[in-house]
Amino acid sequence: MATPSLTAGRRFFPPFLEGVMSESEAIKQIIDLANFRLSRWMDRRKHEWTISAGLWVGLGATALSGKIRVCPTALAALLIAFVFAHAVFWVRYNWTRNQADLREAFNYVGQAHDRLLIGTPPCPPDSSAQKWLHKHCSRLEFIAAPPCLFEMLISAFVAFFVFLNRCTI
Repeated sequence: MATPSLTAGRRFFPPFLEGVMSESEAIKQIIDLANFRLSRWMDRRKHEWTISAGLWVGLGATALSGKIRVCPTALAALLIAFVFAHAVFWVRYNWTRNQADLREAFNYVGQAHDRLLIGTPPCPPDSSAQKWLHKHCSRLEFIAAPPCLFEMLISAFVAFFVFLNRCTI
């Protein structure tokens, strides 16, 4: 039985860079790329929650702005559309991008790890992150991710609060 390669499925620096920098410089550059991806992930998460909190505050403010009679069916349809749009066009989009950044960050850390263990490995075929995204993130997997589920449940709860508050006499 053949043992799997340490470098299987990982992308490495292009071959033309191999003679340009030393091994320690290459490892430092790879770690810097991983840190860049992780900081991008953290910034996107912070931005995602800030925008979502702003939406929730805005929705909550409409609930508390006064008792104006509205058609309950129309309000329910509007709020359901809001919750669906928030989940699909905001939460899912950010989850997909976050997954790509995390995957690339761990890929870079794996490259640095492999370089420390076995030196400069041969460059395997490119397993692009875009291919992975289309294969794994195109389904409704984001619904099972706890942060995404929590964010969508908050949106549904706020929408339900708006509905109850605006439709009472």
